[in-house]
Order: sequence, then structure tokens, then C-alpha cells
Amino acid sequence: MNTSIEGSTGSAPRDRLGYRFGTLSKEPEARSEIFQSCERPPNETPMPRKDDIRMTDEEIRTYLQKGHTVTLVTNGPKGFPHAVAMFYALELNDDDIVIKFATYASSQKVKNAQKDPRCTLLIETGHAYSELCGLMMEGEAEIVTDLDDTVRTMVEANARTGSPIPDVDLIPEDVKIKMAGKRVLMKIRPSRFVSWDHGKLPGSKTPDAMKKAIS
Repeated sequence: MNTSIEGSTGSAPRDRLGYRFGTLSKEPEARSEIFQSCERPPNETPMPRKDDIRMTDEEIRTYLQKGHTVTLVTNGPKGFPHAVAMFYALELNDDDIVIKFATYASSQKVKNAQKDPRCTLLIETGHAYSELCGLMMEGEAEIVTDLDDTVRTMVEANARTGSPIPDVDLIPEDVKIKMAGKRVLMKIRPSRFVSWDHGKLPGSKTPDAMKKAIS
């Protein structure tokens, strides 16, 4: 039985894409078929450029102030990303943004951050394509054990959802301990922001506008 491929008198066996086994050559028909499958359909909406939809610094601050829930992603113990939703509070200065939330000291997210403080935060809103907005932030988590700061963050985070705001200074110490004695404060100062606001897209680029244009 002749097992040679190159130099044999018969044609070499091929796989489904037209490759000759044992060689790097490919038939023109197969190449054409593969390239055609990668072409963009003529009516497909082009992806927007990042610069077209990026939020400004002021828009990022406004977007953060309007929200109340952030997805926190830490590095889990088995190598998988560990994602949880958290009510958050804000510290906004002229050139600084800090996102903070209170959580149980024994929680997995705290254990993850103690081993590896690197984390990612995500806030996203919108239903229709032209309404989609989002903000991804990368930074390192700081674990704080101050009772008053933890209680204050809990109150501020709940207030963002419409809950009443009690005066933290008037809360008795024993009540603070019951509220936050087993909790810690996580503070994240983002070092990188990735944002998108599809409301900045010209109307002709949205799928709804495309449908109207060709109907």
C-alpha cells in the first residue's frame, strides 16, 4: 500500500475544506468558499467606532451618580471570574472617583480580593440598541474595617435606591454593631474606564432607522 502523499501518482486525500493531508496547499475552490463565508452581509449594520460612543469624564460621573447597582467581578478560588451585584456608594472629587460598598467580611468576594485585589466593575443600562449605555472599570479593591465608614456606606448605598437617609451620627453604637459588626467596606478607585453610549450614534446607524430606510 502506497502511503506517500507528495510525489504519488494518485491524488492525495483531502479534508472537507479542500486541504491535502500532509501539505499546506489548498484548492482555489475551497479558498473562495472560505473567504466568501467571512464576508460581511451587505445589509449588516457596521460596528460603531469606539470614539463615536465613548463617554466624556463628566458623562461618566453623571452616569455613576444615576445608578445604584454595580456588578463586581473578582478572581475566584478556582480560576473562574466571581461576579456579584452590589448596591454602591460614591466618593467624587475633582480628579478622583471611588466606588464603595459594604459586605460581609466572610464573603467570597472579600476572600478573593484579599488574595488578589484586582477586580472589574460593570454598570449597564438600556433595552433598545440605541439606548445601550455601559461603563466597565478596572481597579484594585481596598478592604476597610472602620465601623462608622461601613455604616455610612450602607446608608448611602440604600439611599440611592430611594430608601430614607438616617443621620448616621445619631445611630446608637450598639445599633451600628448590629448593622455592620460582621461587615467590611470595599473601596475601589478605578484606574481604567471603558464606556459606551449608543445614544451618541447617528440615527442612520441604528437598526430601527435601517429598517425604516429599506422598508
